[in-house]
Amino acid sequence: MSDVSSRDADKGLRFESRHRAVVELAALDKSDFDAVLRRILRTDASELDVERVNCWALDSDRAIRCVAGYLRGPDRFESGTVLEAATYPSYFRALADNPIILAGDARTDDRTREFTESYLVPLGITSMMDVPIWVRGQLWGVVCHEHVGPARQWSDAERDFAVTIGHIVSMAVEARERADAEQTARFSEFFMGVLSHDLRNPLGSIRTAAELLLQRDTDETRLRATERIVRNTDRMSRMIDQLLDFTRIRSGGGLPTHLEPVDLAMLAHQVVSELSTDVASRVDIEHRGNALGMFDADRMWQTISNLLINAVAHGSPAARVQVLVDGTSADRVIIEITNAGSMPGSLVPVLFDPFRRHDAAATPRKKGLGLGLFIVREIVTAHAGTIAVKPEVDRVTFRVTLPRRPPNAA
Repeated sequence: MSDVSSRDADKGLRFESRHRAVVELAALDKSDFDAVLRRILRTDASELDVERVNCWALDSDRAIRCVAGYLRGPDRFESGTVLEAATYPSYFRALADNPIILAGDARTDDRTREFTESYLVPLGITSMMDVPIWVRGQLWGVVCHEHVGPARQWSDAERDFAVTIGHIVSMAVEARERADAEQTARFSEFFMGVLSHDLRNPLGSIRTAAELLLQRDTDETRLRATERIVRNTDRMSRMIDQLLDFTRIRSGGGLPTHLEPVDLAMLAHQVVSELSTDVASRVDIEHRGNALGMFDADRMWQTISNLLINAVAHGSPAARVQVLVDGTSADRVIIEITNAGSMPGSLVPVLFDPFRRHDAAATPRKKGLGLGLFIVREIVTAHAGTIAVKPEVDRVTFRVTLPRRPPNAA
């Protein structure tokens, strides 16, 4: 009876110790993620009496990376190891399919035996208990408990404690993501303030002064120099507008739209009429049917202008750019902009990614931030439309399809 009483007393002490550990870990200030994670792993290893406890994060569906690994014997941490899904496919499938992986004999268990030669045997690991970490419904990573010594069967109490540790790690990850989001929002507000005031206002003053010089100066050399100032201030203004739009999108605010009746064919003609003479002179516009719908006129102006400038900049020199506004369908309007030239197929999947400049042989007129097509896609998406690019042997066509009345139209 004394042995039974002693075992019960030990169980009671372990339960109290683990309960106290869970309460303390859950109450930690989680503002310093790295420090909190190390505290969690060290406590976890001590309470479960395991040699190694590692926290791995998914880099993608194809790999996990060790964010922090605790070695109890030498009392030290390590990180950086990457495991590829292609090398350990059974384990990666088990992570997504199992609430917990209990491998009493990790070297023969179907889910973990892939690690035997490369990991388990060299480190003396015989048993594993791995808890997948889920954050907001997505698999974020895994906490791995690795036992060194004779094979070990994990008890229900040990399993429950490990799962609770997984929940605490999930809480820490969410706290870090919230802090990162708040920091990003603060930076976005500061960045937008700098762009909209500290940069745009002086730029406006420079352009106004240059316009006055154009009106009063008669020297040809100075006039040409002043015209370059005007062109470059306009270009810088467009870049500031693009950065402001990009910041709004990335901060989660999206692009606001003011929908009103707009004739896209008429708008296309207006856009071309206000482009520089060298660009406008190369553009032909064709329109079919009724192009009237509920659109944001300023945003659609921005879309057509960006696509036209892109077509002229990246098309064959001196070749004409074709614009088709097709309103023959009852429920949508289609805009197609075609330029002569070619586009490698490998470029299509990343064409609308931000900060990509797609012409390796960029000349000064082709330089920019690489945000134009990204913002065009976001504008089209805000109208519940689609945009696609169709590269052919000797020409490239951008096709924008817009519902006449988007779902958010009043």
